[in-house]
Amino acid sequence: MPNTTPETMHFLKAAHAGPPVYHALCLRLAREARGIASLYPSALTAQQATPQDRRISWGDVRKGHIAYFDDPTDGNSFGHIATCAGRTADGRRLWWTNDAKRSGGVDLVADPSTDTSWFGAHWGDRFVFASDWVNGVGFQVGPDGDGSSEPPPDPPEVNELVRMAVQGLRKAAINAENNNRPKRAAALKQDIERLRRRYNLGA
Repeated sequence: MPNTTPETMHFLKAAHAGPPVYHALCLRLAREARGIASLYPSALTAQQATPQDRRISWGDVRKGHIAYFDDPTDGNSFGHIATCAGRTADGRRLWWTNDAKRSGGVDLVADPSTDTSWFGAHWGDRFVFASDWVNGVGFQVGPDGDGSSEPPPDPPEVNELVRMAVQGLRKAAINAENNNRPKRAAALKQDIERLRRRYNLGA
């Protein structure tokens, strides 16, 4: 079973004290903290694959939620994902994330205000949405961040999740090309090819 929110926070605190091994591996950090298996190759793909009914607005983000941040025009074409660690006394959100203070390191960062994320202020990456679902696995955060997790999907469901993700990525790649964002389009096509090879999908 996936980790509960308290177990997730414990994992992230331990990762903070451990070696800096998460350079450019934000999705790996987020899913390993929850005890969830690998599925999608990047935060961008995991973001695209998230069902609409599992997408959470900024005002509803709570401890234990994961959240996506992205700037389609910057040098990182694969987006970013971080885990909400709660709030400061004055209401600003705290995030466990990689590469913020140390390359590969896992550190806690605080939003500069209740309306602005750390990632927007420092990296220019806007908040896209938060979720209680990643790599096909939903988890309950509850009012205080606790709660049980849903079981991971069965193998046939995994194949369907990947197919759905590829469909979304293809549409996003076309949109990126139409909006003159070749790096974004190339990143999306790269993830499509990774998924096709890994799961033996047809063209």
